[in-house]
Amino acid sequence: MIEIASKPLLPAGLRDVLAPDAALESDVVDRLKRTFSRNGYELVKPPLAEFEDTLLSGVGTAMDERIFRMLDPVSHRTLGIRADITTQVARIAATRLAKNPRPLRVMYSGQVLRVRGTHLEPERQFSQAGIELIGAPEGAADAEVIFIVAEALAALGVE
Repeated sequence: MIEIASKPLLPAGLRDVLAPDAALESDVVDRLKRTFSRNGYELVKPPLAEFEDTLLSGVGTAMDERIFRMLDPVSHRTLGIRADITTQVARIAATRLAKNPRPLRVMYSGQVLRVRGTHLEPERQFSQAGIELIGAPEGAADAEVIFIVAEALAALGVE
């Protein structure tokens, strides 16, 4: 019998996040969301997996080689596990929030999973949090997002 200790418990690039790191990560995400909310951004929560063709449409085409795929036993269609939440926010803005007035301010946070890490980011699963300002004039949108990111970093104690 092979002892469990002699086998890797998790695939490369995946790890358990334990205390105190789990609490720290949760606190960071909460602080970011509070800063984003104070600036008028509303939370959206896309699903962890969705149909591959939807996940990879539009701006998502760049993620083709980064997503895990599996067969949905209900629809018999291929699902993709998100490798980035930004593409899902674009889908939500173009569909579910298409009739909402612009500019549209949305924030998100959640776990993402990638097929492989890189030399700079060997992790394959990690938390992602962010904001998207959709439908504002380009220069104004850039300035607003930069200001809010600076405010969020200050709230985290980053100088």
